[in-house]
Amino acid sequence: MGTVHELATMLASLPSNVGANYDVGAPLWLGEIPYPDGYEALDPKRIWNAHLRGAQCSPGYKDCQETFADQGQIDLKGRLQAFLRDGYRGTLSLECEFTAQGLAQTETATRSLDGLLKVMSDAAASG
Repeated sequence: MGTVHELATMLASLPSNVGANYDVGAPLWLGEIPYPDGYEALDPKRIWNAHLRGAQCSPGYKDCQETFADQGQIDLKGRLQAFLRDGYRGTLSLECEFTAQGLAQTETATRSLDGLLKVMSDAAASG
């Protein structure tokens, strides 16, 4: 796991036919805002897959915990609007590696997917 800025530096040293997975949440655990800060450092053409999820962190981006895709501090709507603006044609993956209190893992994933679909709809309508 690394920051998006570290990924951008690595990609800049590789041939243009090499792409990467852009995880919108992992950089939070390292104190980086993945969007817009991290995304702006990347060449959008080098993003071939994106993991989408929610995350909630305490101040200073400490003690981050995954949450539903439509909750937390990750600006998924802005992230998706930037993808639309930049003509993104890669894949999108819901990353749901937690189980919400009182829900089974499948129920957690379904709830997170429902939230993600709402955010996607909002992004498309206003983007």
